[in-house]
Amino acid sequence: MNIQYYLILIVLSLFNITAKSQITALPDAVPYSHKPGNCIWLSNMTADQVKAFYLSEIPYKPELITELSDKTTEGFKISYKHEGSLGWQKYSIKVSTIQLNECIAYYEKYNPDLLMLPFNGLREMVGSFGHSQADFKKVYKQYQYLSCKLYKEFIDDKGNSLNEMAMLMQKYNAALNASEEHLMASGDKSIPVPVTKQSKDNWDYWLGFINELDRMGYITLIEYSTANVIK
Repeated sequence: MNIQYYLILIVLSLFNITAKSQITALPDAVPYSHKPGNCIWLSNMTADQVKAFYLSEIPYKPELITELSDKTTEGFKISYKHEGSLGWQKYSIKVSTIQLNECIAYYEKYNPDLLMLPFNGLREMVGSFGHSQADFKKVYKQYQYLSCKLYKEFIDDKGNSLNEMAMLMQKYNAALNASEEHLMASGDKSIPVPVTKQSKDNWDYWLGFINELDRMGYITLIEYSTANVIK
């Protein structure tokens, strides 16, 4: 089953409408998690686009639309109340879109290390193989929004919960460490000099990581409530 089909099933169950009713799945939505009961989805549509989509697709008039905002996000909550097969039902769709510029400004002030997290590998190369601080700043300024985006959640082999950015970082670090260990094992064993990550030019390697990560992030979180039946 594809993602769109899963989303259709979830929307149908949330709204408890008849099988004849047609609801089109949000085009680019993906589940935040594959845990049972997940009600959170990610999208690169803006909050306004998501609102317009559901107002046109859901065959009921909202009871209330509430605007939501904080220091880094803007969005809304659409609340519904209508009569269904089990009685009057109440449910909602909450949508929040990250305002990337505001998010960057916020974390530059309060937690700059978070913004720097995807760039640690690239930063290690500054001063080696002709890569300057100016080169690094150019890449950082272009992609500094990466830590502000939303990433899908997964469970690793040890049962730990981590997002897609952390998984990709682990993948790249593991591959690089394996490469370095291979170089050490194949070198002159009479010279016990450890091989470090700066012993070869990994600038393009970490640029590849940043470009791959850039294709994974989302800006909008969509949370569906479960339908409450009012007796």
